Amino acid sequence: MPIVNTLELSTIHVTDKTQELLYEMVHDNVCEINKHGVYSLDYGWFIVLPENRYNINDLDEIVKYARSKKCRYIVIDVDADICKDLPVFWREPNDQNNQG
Repeated sequence: MPIVNTLELSTIHVTDKTQELLYEMVHDNVCEINKHGVYSLDYGWFIVLPENRYNINDLDEIVKYARSKKCRYIVIDVDADICKDLPVFWREPNDQNNQG
């Protein structure tokens, strides 16, 4: 049985705009990116690494980093750790976009 790696990151690593796009990917059945495996979690997203780029800068950088660490999945969660190797996008504490 294979064991696969999952990269777990804080939502602080994606911009507000990317969070909105991830939400749309999950909830829009017509969205082509949804076919690549973006799933909603209570406070974030579970992403199956795509074969192609998303053409969303911060998300593509996360995918590239996950590949470099031999991960097949990404979890972006509000309570996950901050990775020192990736950019962060600070928000106000009461910002409504802090959740998935």
